[in-house]
Order: sequence, then structure tokens, then C-alpha cells
Amino acid sequence: MKYNFENKSFENIFEYGLKLAQEKSKYCKTFFKSYIEYIIQKNPNLSKEDAIIRAKDNFGYYAGYYSIETRKLIADTYKAFHPDFGDRYDLSSHEVFMMGYNKANGTYVKTFYNNTEL
Repeated sequence: MKYNFENKSFENIFEYGLKLAQEKSKYCKTFFKSYIEYIIQKNPNLSKEDAIIRAKDNFGYYAGYYSIETRKLIADTYKAFHPDFGDRYDLSSHEVFMMGYNKANGTYVKTFYNNTEL
């Protein structure tokens, strides 16, 4: 199955990936690999490893706006975690606020990194 990401917003891409995950579709892996290929096509100087991390960061970040259940579903399906929250689902609103505050003032220390495993 071939996916066309051209002229699609990331919201459209994520929503389709979420729909596949919710349906437990056999096409999830193919979809995500196609998304990685699209990232490489748009950024030819990007290595495959960096494209995988970017795809995972994108999906994990966007899932952060959804429920914990959705974040877990995206993590389980695509091995994609929020680039700052990682696999922590117990963060308080204060902790999340402080992450953003520290990023803004340049004192944030990143402690979680998505890996290149697919």
C-alpha cells in the first residue's frame, strides 16, 4: 500500500496514523515507513536514522496533545514517544510547565531520546 503525504498537513498525517493504530491495522508499519521515506525525500541530506527519530518525535509530540491512552497507543504502535515526556505518563502539569519554561530560558536538559528501532 502506497501513501501520499504531499500537500497534507501533519494533522492529517497523524490522524490517519492514529486511525490505523486504533483499528490495529496491519498497515501501520508500512504507513510509518512511508512517512519516514517522505521525510527523507523532503530532506535529502537527512540520514535514515535521523529521519526515523524525526518521525517518532513528530508522532510522539503530537500525541502529547491527546489523552494518555492515545499517547500509549502511539508508543505501542509506532514506538514513538513524546520527545520530552518520553515514556512517562505521570507528569504533573507543573512538571510539564517547568519543561517548557526551562526550554524557553535555555536551562532545559533533555533526558529522553527516541531510538531508531522500527
